[in-house]
Amino acid sequence: MREVTTLDGTSKNTYFHDEDLITVPHDAERRRLQNAIAQGARIVWTDHARERSRERHISKLITQRVLRCGNIDQIEAPLDGDETWRVVGTDNDGRRIGVVVTLKEDVCVIRIITVMALR
Repeated sequence: MREVTTLDGTSKNTYFHDEDLITVPHDAERRRLQNAIAQGARIVWTDHARERSRERHISKLITQRVLRCGNIDQIEAPLDGDETWRVVGTDNDGRRIGVVVTLKEDVCVIRIITVMALR
């Protein structure tokens, strides 16, 4: 028996086998991003991101939905720069979309670096 925290923040004791446990990679970062959005974080687009969104026909609306509902599947943390997160979700047609962002929590800004269609 183990104590497990549920999605609503409560905890309960439950029996399960280790192979039944499902983990979501980078879940803490996903929650930080969603909290920033819920608190009204300003979303800033780089020129590169604007250009790529036009080229790849990925609207700002779709990009924002990916940020709100997607999962983070990749994190890069260079020694001399800001940590970047790739958030992955889908558009209305089921096309997988990736959005690379940095999160500046001290000023509550989400900077979109690029957007891409994934295979």
